[in-house]
Amino acid sequence: MSKRDGELSSLEETIMAALADEKGKAKSLYGLEVVKAIEIASKGKRKLSTGSLYPTLRNLEQKGWVSSAWGDESPEEKMEREGNITH
Repeated sequence: MSKRDGELSSLEETIMAALADEKGKAKSLYGLEVVKAIEIASKGKRKLSTGSLYPTLRNLEQKGWVSSAWGDESPEEKMEREGNITH
């Protein structure tokens, strides 16, 4: 993965926080899990649409902050992207 580029927007920081566990270690989540994690962490104050999530994940991937892949665990998850913080 390339060198991490640029500053992060507020939305990018929020997504990065959702992709980290309590100790700051990277964890993999499917797109809808990221949306749910953000909603829970904000106690319902921040709701993120998948229309905002996926382009932002793509930007984070291009900047070198996350990696992503298409899910393949079950037919229902095949259409979801999985995000993970790069090391």
